[in-house]
Amino acid sequence: MREAALVRGSPLFRTLLLAGGLLLVGWGMLHFADTADADLPNEPTGAHEAARISRTGFALKLSSPAASVDLRNRAGLTLFHGNASEPLVGMVALDESDPAIFIHVQWASAPPAGMNHFAKLSLEPSGKPTLVRYFETAGDLDDVWELPAE
Repeated sequence: MREAALVRGSPLFRTLLLAGGLLLVGWGMLHFADTADADLPNEPTGAHEAARISRTGFALKLSSPAASVDLRNRAGLTLFHGNASEPLVGMVALDESDPAIFIHVQWASAPPAGMNHFAKLSLEPSGKPTLVRYFETAGDLDDVWELPAE
């Protein structure tokens, strides 16, 4: 009998009080999460808008001598310009947010009848696997290589 006297209040009333407290805490957490997200800017800041440029090694092998070779980025800036008498290796600056290389090769002579010119472009980004792309064309090479974005 004595133990029964220690239990006070209706179990239904205590359950309703507990449920109300949990709802109040849940509403407060939901409201807090909404206001925390509202403080963040929707547009990227100037620091995030700046392009991340990475220096990337490249090598270009051609099946025939070329009169001129141009590598450009999406903005049209020249990354490399040369001809087949020079070594076709070096470093290019790629925009990591939108990596693409536009390649233009003007061949010194036309290929034999029924044959095509070939080019192999290898990129060696720092700390990443080497990327290789093969190009084949009957005339001058004018193509774009869209690289995987990070």
